Amino acid sequence: EARTLVKSLKINSMIDISDGLSSELFHLTEENDLGAVIYDTKIPISLNCIKAGNLLKKSPLLWALSSGEEYELLFTISRKELPHLEKIKRKIKVSVIGEMVDKKEAVMLQEKSGKKRKLRKTGFKHF
Repeated sequence: EARTLVKSLKINSMIDISDGLSSELFHLTEENDLGAVIYDTKIPISLNCIKAGNLLKKSPLLWALSSGEEYELLFTISRKELPHLEKIKRKIKVSVIGEMVDKKEAVMLQEKSGKKRKLRKTGFKHF
């Protein structure tokens, strides 16, 4: 998937989310001196994540944000690349979950209701 993305798009930054979506999003924002807004309704949540969340009595969304071992890619592109991204969606599964914003806007999760709240940096922590 990474090869297809790099060959087809002008990628600004990319990281795997094996330590959790939230923590890796914070890595991207810190390295690029930006903030981000992600939309809860746009985050793909696997059936296994839903099952794990229900079993542990934890929101599947929060589980998706903080759990690790997904081995999916989180990447950023400019708005100009969006038409190219649509073509790639025919080859690989890609979801647009948010956008990078000015650093002063922090890292936010926008709920379906439109309410924004600060996202916490959760995920696997290395020694």
